[in-house]
Amino acid sequence: MLGKSSVEVRQGPQGANISFNGRLLYSASSTPEKRLRSLPEASEALYVLISPLLFHGTNKLISMLPVGSDIIAVEHDPEIYRQTSDYHQSSALKEQDYILVDSSSADMLAEYIIKLRCRKIITVKLNLGYMINRRFYDELIQNTESFLSNFWKNRMTTIHMGRLWCRNIILNTPRISNASFISNLKTDKPVISLGAGESLEENIPFIKKNRERFFLTAADTAVTSLLLNGIRPDLVIALESQHANLYDFYEDDSFDLPVAADLTSSPELLRKLRGPLYFYISEFDYSIIFKLLDNSGLLPPLLPPLGSVGITSLLISLLLTDNWVLFSGLDFSFIPDKYHAQGAPSHIISQLNESRLQKTGFFHSAYSVKRTKETDKSGRIVYTDLVMKSYAETLSRLITDSGRTIDLGKYGLENPAPAYSEDQLFEILCSKPADGSELLNRNREMSKKPFCSPSDFLKTEAGKLERAISEVVEFQNYRDEKSVLPEETLILINELDYTWLFFPDKNPLPSSDSSFLRRFLFSASWFSSQISHASALINPQS
Repeated sequence: MLGKSSVEVRQGPQGANISFNGRLLYSASSTPEKRLRSLPEASEALYVLISPLLFHGTNKLISMLPVGSDIIAVEHDPEIYRQTSDYHQSSALKEQDYILVDSSSADMLAEYIIKLRCRKIITVKLNLGYMINRRFYDELIQNTESFLSNFWKNRMTTIHMGRLWCRNIILNTPRISNASFISNLKTDKPVISLGAGESLEENIPFIKKNRERFFLTAADTAVTSLLLNGIRPDLVIALESQHANLYDFYEDDSFDLPVAADLTSSPELLRKLRGPLYFYISEFDYSIIFKLLDNSGLLPPLLPPLGSVGITSLLISLLLTDNWVLFSGLDFSFIPDKYHAQGAPSHIISQLNESRLQKTGFFHSAYSVKRTKETDKSGRIVYTDLVMKSYAETLSRLITDSGRTIDLGKYGLENPAPAYSEDQLFEILCSKPADGSELLNRNREMSKKPFCSPSDFLKTEAGKLERAISEVVEFQNYRDEKSVLPEETLILINELDYTWLFFPDKNPLPSSDSSFLRRFLFSASWFSSQISHASALINPQS
């Protein structure tokens, strides 16, 4: 929209109307009441009222809202917002639910989604105000719907995995004293980031030939493939919270490699590592535990919950350098006789299981009803599924946002990263080894917050758990039907959300509900035992 907009409120025989650059935005043939008749009803939905203007029809809309649904009104044009704010008072819409939005306002709508736990977004257009900034509103709703989809995917994952993640954070906290953070890792070299997809195999000769030119990061699933080919990565990325990735360190030498591990990673793996250790943490939920760690100076760099160790490796590679980042092995597809590159644990296991009746490979997976056929970058027919396709979409967004990635792989699902021949590649990389230093292991930067020892952090949490358990037990013993937990106890339980954030309740927690409190007591006692175990790692004599 070019130039300053002309906004004017006009009175007419049918009531107040608003003129925008000479055009009336309320239509006599399509009144708000008529538009509301075709509005879909959905419980547990967030109704987004686009450009409410003079709020005609808003009260009727509010009266129509199904149980569990809520409404927010948004306006993008500052002049319309200023001219019509007074009319908001005549509606039943709460003042805080009418907001002026811009390109960064998807975060504001995200707060409503988190608070309401809504399941659906319903767009409401009661006038022609939407047409003034149609492209902006469409993008806003699209981003909000994308956030909603990811929110529930992450929420379902947290319900299944949250208890394990929080337990691993507790058990891994003692290792922070002898580790560092990935923010202390830097290199001026271009980086090659490797996953374990089939496309890794064809790049092995290139990597061996030019090993000294690059800093090499690898997903843990690719480590065995690299070591069997005589290639030692400079940094291994570990993400898996279960002990399954112990298979990824099949070669004994792999335990000596530098590892960047999520603080939620399997403690069983970290216990076996002998090399340098660097922490990061995936922000898997909106948990207070991140704030508690941060206030203690123990919070590693936060990364988004990407789900894939290969994509996490690529993101960390982008954080390590301002130079180009090349990648391979991020295929997110497979052929029936090969799920990963040769030497990867899954490929070794399939070979070990081969017999006259069972061939090497994943034919049963390829022909599963949940798999789909796709054409990959090389023109081959490959197999994938919804999870791998969602990872491929995440990879594409990361590539687009960074603007400095190059795809070395010839196989796998399409992505927007450019691909070059070897000659073209080295033209881009200035045709010579980078002059940058080796990996810089800087001293821990001074935190603005005082550093608290892991021992003191665990001791504080143990005390809070003991107090919360005592107060809830006392409340349960003397409660009646109308009893409500004291405010200070609710605040305390809220600070211990790592004991209950994986509960599947829809209603906001914590609460005085007896079902919640019984589950909280069980979980709090269990986490208390985990903290005792973690403390014993620091003080074995205790």
